[in-house]
Amino acid sequence: MQQTYKRSLGKKTAIPPVERYWGAYGAIKTQDDPPWINPHLEELHEDAALLLHFFDSQVKAVGNLDTSEFKPDIAAAKKMEIIANAKKRILVGLKRHVEKYKEECRKVEQAILRVTQPDAPSDPSKATLQFLQFQEIRNLIRQTEPKKREEMVADNLLYLQALQGAPDNIIAKETLNRLRRDFAFKQDPSLREMEKDQELIYKAVRQRAADIHCTAIKILQMNKLDDPTSPQDYYDAFPPKTDHEAEYAAKRMQEFDRREVAKARRKEFEERQKGINLGVDEKADRQERAIRINRGIPHQ
Repeated sequence: MQQTYKRSLGKKTAIPPVERYWGAYGAIKTQDDPPWINPHLEELHEDAALLLHFFDSQVKAVGNLDTSEFKPDIAAAKKMEIIANAKKRILVGLKRHVEKYKEECRKVEQAILRVTQPDAPSDPSKATLQFLQFQEIRNLIRQTEPKKREEMVADNLLYLQALQGAPDNIIAKETLNRLRRDFAFKQDPSLREMEKDQELIYKAVRQRAADIHCTAIKILQMNKLDDPTSPQDYYDAFPPKTDHEAEYAAKRMQEFDRREVAKARRKEFEERQKGINLGVDEKADRQERAIRINRGIPHQ
């Protein structure tokens, strides 16, 4: 029998190093974190303190980098490459925590559905009997008007179990899952609270990860550096939560790709133009040299 869920009380914790060192940038504030959520933020805070320290050191290293031997565009590209790699390291680190708690939400959803999941008999005769019984139930439901099927199935564990193995959509999958969840919540109301709490934990972890990412951006701004993060890398760490956000993210990524393609074409064109100009300059130089020789003027 499943154990009834009960929220852990947690405890108020001291200000973590990530806030002591990086809270001055204004994004990371932990004083209002609910005590019961604190244990789920501790690992993120520890990792973030190290990630931001490394990122800040790379930003300072770029500021002190001697690029006098390079052309301005090459020097800027070298600096941006260092920043981009350090920034990606932050996003990869944050993604691990966001994904971990998103997976915990999925596990809770699966636990709720498991309440109505049929057993898989190991005895062949019992398995056959279950198959025939479920087949008969499905045929019975098929003979019922579609608009009355939901009422017929609701709160009936055997019917809910039989429909899960149906080869056709006797009842739409979304409707069946809703009925299964409703049944589970009636059996154990604490499951609803467990799901809500897990979603709150996920939101808290994701928001704190966003605060840490914001701090990295502010470090760049304080050092007058652009953020090199592509939309693809950002949304890989922070997936859109709604259809509207997904649509906006897709537009941003498409616009970024178009700019990158245009930039690459412009660079290719400029390189070709350099080659053409170089040929023209060499021809002019040869003509000038011939004129000087004909006039007896030494060529410099």
